[in-house]
Amino acid sequence: MIIFRPPPPLYFGYLSIREYMQDKDSGKLYALIPQTKALNLVRDPISVLKSGINFRRKRLQVAQEENLSLTLEPDFICENLIGYNGFDTQKNESTFGKGDEPCFETIRGSLKYNFTDFHDTDLRKALINIADEDILCIDMSDIVGEKAFETMNTLAKEFHFPAPKPSDKEKFEVNVSYYEGLLPLVFRIQTEQESIALHLIDKIFAFDERIYVKVPVDEVDIWQHKKALDNFLDITQFLFQQECFYERIIVCIEKKDFEILKQDTKTCEQIKTYLLTFIPRLEEQRKIEESKKISEEQILQYLGTHKELAFEAKVVFARHLEFLSSVRPDIIESWKYYQEFLQICEEMR
Repeated sequence: MIIFRPPPPLYFGYLSIREYMQDKDSGKLYALIPQTKALNLVRDPISVLKSGINFRRKRLQVAQEENLSLTLEPDFICENLIGYNGFDTQKNESTFGKGDEPCFETIRGSLKYNFTDFHDTDLRKALINIADEDILCIDMSDIVGEKAFETMNTLAKEFHFPAPKPSDKEKFEVNVSYYEGLLPLVFRIQTEQESIALHLIDKIFAFDERIYVKVPVDEVDIWQHKKALDNFLDITQFLFQQECFYERIIVCIEKKDFEILKQDTKTCEQIKTYLLTFIPRLEEQRKIEESKKISEEQILQYLGTHKELAFEAKVVFARHLEFLSSVRPDIIESWKYYQEFLQICEEMR
């Protein structure tokens, strides 16, 4: 089984996916993939743009370096923690994580560097050993919320992997990006004996050995789940006599560091005092960032007033969807925002 997605941008910098596919060496790579079943996860292109515009990155350097300190004011950390992607029209290039809020100009970067968003047809052509009938296309709406559990059961039968347990149903309904960009955070703390690391994480990434504790988005964002589950302890109950904060936030520490911390009453009290201020401030920041989000309706309004950009997007979307339109046109027809976008383009002709 393979899942339709291009290699990460690390391999080909800022080339478009089409340019990458045309490279002779990349062609050899895809030719090595044998005949197999494949899963093509698809989504309304306007919703894809929305995710790109609203994507949150850690901007604060000390947070990226996992070197936060209890001496830093919670307001300073939270106000400077998140950055958004943008697009420098003068340099004609994307900017990553520098903006204070989501930016419509990010659309230009998504269309220009379409290696992660709008690549399906080019990727399909590169997978020369896979037949159309071996590709299962499903819409993003089928793996979100209440539908996710049943979809995973269906895919388990189709691709012969272990089906989720009935007890897993609630987990599949969780919004995993709830604290995107905000968590995890690592505080470096000096105890009486030595420096230790305290980890604030979203507990949904720590409940199961099958789940990655931390999603690898940036190079600094990699935390392997096996290491976390083997070497880390949830000490929220130890510090605060409660399981978590806001149903999601927990405090973790390496086992070896916990042996040091629990003997240092003074440092424990300092941590408790600080986090009882910091965690509510972080939750407040989450709500602030949520309020900044741009909707599909706003994107359609923007494209409706930027004719050249709208027609550029129309061309990119059409090429991206060539394969899907040949096998599952019904999915495309079901996309509310894409159909509204096509109508907008028609009216602007």
